Amino acid sequence: MEEILYHKFFEIEDSYWWFVVRNKMIARILKQNYNLKPDDILLDIGCGTGAFLNLLKDQCIAYGSDMSEIALDYCSQRGLDNLIKVDLGQEVKYPDRINFITILDVVEHIENDNEFMKNVYEISSKDGLVIVTVPAYQWLWSKHDELNMHFRRYSRKQIINLLIHSGFKIEFSSYFYSLLLFPAIIKRFIDKIFKSQKEEAVIEEVSEGMNKLLTKIFTIETNRLPNLNFPFGLSALIIARK
Repeated sequence: MEEILYHKFFEIEDSYWWFVVRNKMIARILKQNYNLKPDDILLDIGCGTGAFLNLLKDQCIAYGSDMSEIALDYCSQRGLDNLIKVDLGQEVKYPDRINFITILDVVEHIENDNEFMKNVYEISSKDGLVIVTVPAYQWLWSKHDELNMHFRRYSRKQIINLLIHSGFKIEFSSYFYSLLLFPAIIKRFIDKIFKSQKEEAVIEEVSEGMNKLLTKIFTIETNRLPNLNFPFGLSALIIARK
């Protein structure tokens, strides 16, 4: 991602509803459904500025990896340790045992997602769990995806097939942020009809009151995962095991 995005994400990740709901959802699933323990090792691939790792640093042995020095500097500002700088073409030293791997809204940024996911499989421990989230539906592609430097969006079937092809066994899959799908479709339709020239923000700003409301609504929705499967939504969640 571009440098300015890391600055923006560090500024808002702890309060903006989209990140808050997603991060708490994954942390809750790990703790409640997969019995995350203090001696478990978790690797957050593409950890960015560290908001998700910050939630888990006292619940397990949390590692974060990223290609960006800026992102890892922000992680350090949060007091996070166990940070791994990933350099293309150079061998990366990961922990020998990794119980959990999280890849949260990262795969869409990877040009060769097949090679990437096969590498994830290789570093996973036997019976290791992988949790992946991605933006849903290529037909929802917009300027927002371009600004965030995405290569693609995924249907649930596509991201499932990607993990299966890499060797993983799927344990659970669902969409989430389901209540936002129809407003997003309407917005995309209007933008195409009127060929909107309005510059789109990397993150759509909302008022403080709306931010609290969206956080509450989608916390209620995502608290039903993984006990309920949503057939549609703006994002997809996949839980798989090596």
